[in-house]
Amino acid sequence: LARRQRARIHDLAMRTAVAAGSAERFFVFLERSRAGGLAEALANRQAIREAMISEDLRREEDAAATAQAIARTRYLEARRRRSKGQRQAREGLRAARAKTREVHARIQRAGRAAALYAPIASLAEVRSRLKPHDALVLFAVLESEVAAAIVTRTGIRSARLGPRAAVDKACRDLVLNDPDEAPALDALGALLVKPLGLTKARRILISPDAMLHRVPFAALLGTRDVAYVAS
Repeated sequence: LARRQRARIHDLAMRTAVAAGSAERFFVFLERSRAGGLAEALANRQAIREAMISEDLRREEDAAATAQAIARTRYLEARRRRSKGQRQAREGLRAARAKTREVHARIQRAGRAAALYAPIASLAEVRSRLKPHDALVLFAVLESEVAAAIVTRTGIRSARLGPRAAVDKACRDLVLNDPDEAPALDALGALLVKPLGLTKARRILISPDAMLHRVPFAALLGTRDVAYVAS
């Protein structure tokens, strides 16, 4: 109950800050909320992997996840180039996903462990670590909408990206319509990328949230460098 109450308070604080156009306050509340969520996730996930899953199976899970990520990148690149290898790349992605599902099917148990709390970096610290043409995008999936904080070396701004239901639907369409991802990618680009105003950024650092972890932002951002970072 206490966790749910804290989550509601952080959600309300972030919605209020972004509605008021206070990017700095939005950033602070977002980072505090993520620190709590990360602690809980680490407590659960690490306990499962360390206490409930054998070392061999952990290695197999890691290998399957890596292979799936590589296969997805190859497929998206082949489709972008409209190369003759699209079919082979698509089959490779399907095989990699099947392997991941097979490994996950063998993991049945769950557990808890003490949380590990990561320190929260200040906005000044985050900005100082960015290069002149970097843009860090921190997404926040709130109760009724999706928002983002865009941090650069020279400043910060916030953006309201639309109703949560619309973003959630676009994410589901991306999964359900595989391998024909073009319409879903276009919809996600309009919702999640266009409002960010990243025309001057050369490297985009993405910190996703909730269902946005499933979004292939590299496919949405064209030829620019894209990296995923922990908040």
